Amino acid sequence: MSGLESKVIPTRSIGKQPVIFGLVVCVFAGLFAFGVIGLRGRGGDEAALIVGLVFMAIGLLPILWGLRLMSIKPKGLHLTPSGFLDRQLFRNEIPWTALTAVRSGKAVDGRNKAVWLEIPPQAQAAARVTVIGKLLSARPGQGISYSGKLVPAPLKDFADEVHAYANAALRQGRQ
Repeated sequence: MSGLESKVIPTRSIGKQPVIFGLVVCVFAGLFAFGVIGLRGRGGDEAALIVGLVFMAIGLLPILWGLRLMSIKPKGLHLTPSGFLDRQLFRNEIPWTALTAVRSGKAVDGRNKAVWLEIPPQAQAAARVTVIGKLLSARPGQGISYSGKLVPAPLKDFADEVHAYANAALRQGRQ
């Protein structure tokens, strides 16, 4: 019996968006704090400085969060003989036996095409979906979605690769 090799299907980083958002907040807060922009022509007073500095500190949170997401290596959907894992979206591996379907549909945003990896709510809870995963990709009772924005390859190729690997892993598990 030959072993099934683990592999990673590359995905795009989702850490850039929080970093960009945090930078925008920090820039505007800094401009406000140091009197470059102000309310009703006022600027440079102590209250504006304090409020601006507080918002600069708040803006650092998404920057740090985004940098942490960008530091995850390698990015992608990890396929192993026992299950699949995407460290950007969930913390624990989901076993192949929990995967009920690989289907096409609309992404969580309702606009873009996506590939859904359907898993029951219990498996999704056990996977410990991350906050960014809940915002961008996961829905209870539906599973995890991968839109064209997250997957650089054509979605059909992505779905076919996951489906083929899942079938091979399940066949190997039955032997």
